[in-house]
Amino acid sequence: MQFVDRHTNPSRLDGDIQPLIEAMLYNRRIFDADQNDPPFVTEAVKYRRERQQRRQTSAYTGSDEFVENIIDLFGFDPLDFQVESWQTVDELDRERQSSETSKAAVFSAPTGFGKTEAFLGPLYQLLREDRQGSTAIVYPSRALLQDQLGRVLEHIHQINSALLNPQTASG
Repeated sequence: MQFVDRHTNPSRLDGDIQPLIEAMLYNRRIFDADQNDPPFVTEAVKYRRERQQRRQTSAYTGSDEFVENIIDLFGFDPLDFQVESWQTVDELDRERQSSETSKAAVFSAPTGFGKTEAFLGPLYQLLREDRQGSTAIVYPSRALLQDQLGRVLEHIHQINSALLNPQTASG
């Protein structure tokens, strides 16, 4: 586990995560455009670089472009649960747009089963397709939020890199 704050020498951070960590540390809570010196959102960040082992998966063989775009973003073969979740969100969003009524879904799976990517994948894709203007993600605990925020920022960094440098970005 690594611990960093705004006093940490940034050169001690891995180059691939340094911008993400600094973005978290220097993000300010701005509620009003006229607000002077708004407070920082967080004082410190702790993170772990080891990735959790993924469950055994097989290559996606379907032809759903929405799913294929999410797979390209994440760069891994999804679990069936994730593919079904992505397709459900895509379908619900299309229904929402045509009927102009709210839609909702609840994903339930054991710990480590990929729920985060199950909801983030379609969210990122909807944002990329301009089908979603903004979103709010609510976590039940601060610890879970801190654990997931780094992953979210890393994904956003990858998306932005791909949009700005499509020929050199890798997912």
